[in-house]
Amino acid sequence: MSNTYINENGYLCFKDSGIPVHRWVAEKKLGRRLRPGEVVHHKDRNKLNNSPDNLYVFPNQWEHYKAHLRDADKYGWEYSFKGRADYFEDDDDDFDDFEDDDFDDEDDDDWI
Repeated sequence: MSNTYINENGYLCFKDSGIPVHRWVAEKKLGRRLRPGEVVHHKDRNKLNNSPDNLYVFPNQWEHYKAHLRDADKYGWEYSFKGRADYFEDDDDDFDDFEDDDFDDEDDDDWI
């Protein structure tokens, strides 16, 4: 019997706490709790792919949304918000446009 379930928004969560698995994985990778307002993003848009390498922590929802806007401009709205495996099946480098260079925060070395 699994100790997780998929919630109404499509995210895998722990049954005992309701905590989304992607947020737990991000905290483990960072070695700290997420700060208030931080948003964990699935690079491939697959809400069930909680591999640490597939997660990126944005400092806030606005920065997360801006990444989706840049992504939509480059690849289209459908890919940006829903994900399309056939676009980047074996290419994780396409998300690099949205990584550390976009942020000036002095704590950005904590982000994954």
